[in-house]
Amino acid sequence: MAGILIAGGGSIGAILAEQQLWKNVNSNPEHAKAFLPVLQKAPKVIMIGLLLFLVSGLMMLYSAHWIFLRNPWFITKLVCFLLLPIRGAMVAGPTGGLIARELHSPNPDKNLLRKLQAKMKTFHLIQFLLVAIIIFLIIFKV
Repeated sequence: MAGILIAGGGSIGAILAEQQLWKNVNSNPEHAKAFLPVLQKAPKVIMIGLLLFLVSGLMMLYSAHWIFLRNPWFITKLVCFLLLPIRGAMVAGPTGGLIARELHSPNPDKNLLRKLQAKMKTFHLIQFLLVAIIIFLIIFKV
């Protein structure tokens, strides 16, 4: 439970900070930069929560003698769960770095920032879809 709360809280905080960043990009770029430290630290909090959740899940799987690995719904759930941090590291991390670099440049490229915003929106949508699939599989054990 602690892992879920830490990862979920970090994710919600990051999304709220990112929304404020995008609101301020056009109107006041200096205010937008104020949200960058939160966005740069949030992935660490999220990763700690996901690792805690994964370790506790593996310990429970070990205590059940790995029997759940025979169930396709469990494998699907595990793959979806593992995709969350992998996608975060491969998509959100580099994109966040590009956003920070662009905001710190003397003349930020508005077109590039819009493309990065669209990329992050797609990233969040896919992440929420993965979480929804996991929740569906938890509830219905399809």
